Amino acid sequence: MAEDLRDALEQERQMTVLREQQLREMEAMSAVSQAMSSLLDPHELLTLVMDKSKEVMRAEASSLLLLDKEAGVLRFHVARGTAGEALRSATVQLGHGIAGWVAQTGEPQLIPDAYQDPRFDSSYDKRSGFRTRSILTVPLRKCALTISRLSWTNCIIQVRTQTARRQVDCAHFLVANLQPLC
Repeated sequence: MAEDLRDALEQERQMTVLREQQLREMEAMSAVSQAMSSLLDPHELLTLVMDKSKEVMRAEASSLLLLDKEAGVLRFHVARGTAGEALRSATVQLGHGIAGWVAQTGEPQLIPDAYQDPRFDSSYDKRSGFRTRSILTVPLRKCALTISRLSWTNCIIQVRTQTARRQVDCAHFLVANLQPLC
């Protein structure tokens, strides 16, 4: 009997967590949809999208890097979180680090332990004083060309669950709204 009660309470707790996540997702999508019709400054809208996607992913930081075709590097266009200010002038070479690799290959990456991945460049952590643990990085493509890279750092993703898939889908919806602005 006690075990049944414990199971029922755990199931209720999980349902509450799921409802809270769904509410965060709906609020984020609604805020971005409203902002798209009212914000005139593209940078303001990009910042809002990255803030909302950071909330949905339950991440400590988020960033949007845009491809500078002339220089052949990615430049931080939006960097949110405690390391944001330190990274504003930073660039990433295509193919270098996880961000450069994702931009070059066009393949998204979920890295549960950044320091264990040989592609990870810890110099950005040293520069900012931030400690990267996990990274979810996705390319943003336009006409089959990767034009930017989005990243959420130290996010809480429930791997192997429907919730994880919905989190990524919601973040993708928010990010898809960036494409006309990039």
